[in-house]
Amino acid sequence: MVKLIKENALLAAAMGLALLMLIIYLIIFAPLLGILKAKYPECRAYENRIKGDRDLIKYSKGMDKSYGGRTLISEGQAAAGIDELTELGKSLGINFIEIRPGNIIVKESPPYKILPIELKIGCDGGQFMKFAASIDELEKAIVRIKSFNITPQEADRNKFNISMVIEIYLSAKAAALD
Repeated sequence: MVKLIKENALLAAAMGLALLMLIIYLIIFAPLLGILKAKYPECRAYENRIKGDRDLIKYSKGMDKSYGGRTLISEGQAAAGIDELTELGKSLGINFIEIRPGNIIVKESPPYKILPIELKIGCDGGQFMKFAASIDELEKAIVRIKSFNITPQEADRNKFNISMVIEIYLSAKAAALD
């Protein structure tokens, strides 16, 4: 009998160990696997969102390259920015009546400067819309339309006199190098 118990003791110990592992699995790991299965769709959704964000960053870097990665220009380069602006307007058929640069405004945090320019132009509505929409595509300067006022011309009601203020952004650091 002792011989039979000794021969089966190893088998009984192995079966007892297997049973203990099954109980531990059912008590500890099975609930954790259920939680993991429930969280899997949420993790996939986050991964897809992150992939979309990475693609957007990659696309925006390409846009910076295609738009020349514009930076703030110096005060000495402001004339080139104004020239580019007027060339754009002339290519669209806009008549520049008056261009009057204002006093430079210095901003402290972050440090940069703004050159306001008062423009008086004559054009039709379509030309003005094309001009206003194309200002962001300038390569030599970062320009923003601050305000504009449109009045019809007395001689031709299809044409307009437009008074506008645009701002050219300038680098505070580059100005010291001029």
